[in-house]
Amino acid sequence: MIIKYSLTIILIISFQLSAQEISKSRLDSLVNLFTYFKGVQPSEYLKKQIEENPSVVKCGLDLVNSIKQNFDLLNPSQQKIVAPLLQRPQMHKSIVTPKGFFRVHYDTAGVNAPGYDLMQFMQALDSTYSFEVEQLGYAAPPADGTEGGDSKYDVYIQNLSGLYGYTQFENKVSQSSWMSFMVLDNDYSAGYYSKGINGARVTAAHEFYHAIQGGNYAPSELNAPFRNSDVFYYEMSSTAMEEFAFDYVNDYYAYMSSYFLRPEKINAQY
Repeated sequence: MIIKYSLTIILIISFQLSAQEISKSRLDSLVNLFTYFKGVQPSEYLKKQIEENPSVVKCGLDLVNSIKQNFDLLNPSQQKIVAPLLQRPQMHKSIVTPKGFFRVHYDTAGVNAPGYDLMQFMQALDSTYSFEVEQLGYAAPPADGTEGGDSKYDVYIQNLSGLYGYTQFENKVSQSSWMSFMVLDNDYSAGYYSKGINGARVTAAHEFYHAIQGGNYAPSELNAPFRNSDVFYYEMSSTAMEEFAFDYVNDYYAYMSSYFLRPEKINAQY
């Protein structure tokens, strides 16, 4: 998803660097932001920025996958902290959506317990699949074998402290295809423009389109699910998918002004 550029915190799309190009300071900033969203290293500054500006950071696609791609460049203490965060979350329970494509993993109590209706969320996932795969004709992302318990596409509900969600790519399964899983926030309350189930709906549409992108159209010449130059277009098209799939939510209204009030900036800078 897209971000607002008026704040001074490190923003997601700024980190479109490969392992050969990324600086230590920027990689450190990525780690700090990721550990904040995952609840490992609280930051009152980041918390205040996100709660006061719901459109600061939305999608963690580039954030999470950049850290994963550059893991070997982290120092040992960073690796120790980040390594478990890059694993699939371990939740209390899981349930398969009515149409059978997704397996949703969730906690029944505690900080990660869903704050919206789980059945409505599963319906949103099934609706997303019906629209993006069955109606638009995109191929579904590849199966993951027995990861998450079976070959169904895994979606994890977890408290993300202001981040809407992310799609994490795991393994390359063919020249242009990567398997993945999705993590979505558990309640979309403080710090989110679209609250509750509506936040979950548009994030499902957005992140599943990322899964389709990396699952079918990854660059065959790279050992990576996307190029640095792809990120802007991945985010723009996935944001458009929110509107197409759930046109009554309009989450992107939160940051449209920052785009149209800066006509002097070229597209690649957004």
